[in-house]
Amino acid sequence: MKGYAVSTVIKILACVIALVIVVFLIYKYVLSPMMPEQACAAEMTSWCTRCKIANFKGGPPMSDKLKECINKGYINSTIRKDCTHAENDCKGYLPLS
Repeated sequence: MKGYAVSTVIKILACVIALVIVVFLIYKYVLSPMMPEQACAAEMTSWCTRCKIANFKGGPPMSDKLKECINKGYINSTIRKDCTHAENDCKGYLPLS
């Protein structure tokens, strides 16, 4: 069996370690799912945008996912049905007009 130089083994180990670090960073920042708070805020932003289009009168009903976010305390809202009177709850989730 052929022997390998110590410098070659060190280079191979350094490449493997660098590859592991790169794969970990890609997984952590690109492929990992959103945190529950972020997902709930995105859901609320989407719903509030649809409510604003409906001028906060009736509009789309609140999704079960959004109701669950409110029940878990990720979102502070008193609204449970549709967009009626949701203008105050949506203030932090809508871009400035």
